[in-house]
Amino acid sequence: MTTDPNDTVYPIERLDRHGNVNKTCNGITKREYFASLALQSLKTEDNTCSAGELAEVAVLMADALIAELNKTK
Repeated sequence: MTTDPNDTVYPIERLDRHGNVNKTCNGITKREYFASLALQSLKTEDNTCSAGELAEVAVLMADALIAELNKTK
C-alpha cells in the first residue's frame, strides 16, 4: 500500500442540479492531517518545548508514517 502525502483527506465533490460533478473541493492533505494528529499527542501541560519545536516533531512523525506506509513488503 502506498500513499501520496499530497492527496486530500476528505475531498468533496459538488454536484450541479443535474447530478454531474462540477467541482471538487480539496481539504487538507494527508501529510497535514497526520501531522495534526501527531501534534495532539505531543502537547502536554508540562511540556517545555516551544510550539515551533512541537510542530517540527509532528511533521517529522507524519513524514515517518508516510514513509512506512510507502514501503513495499
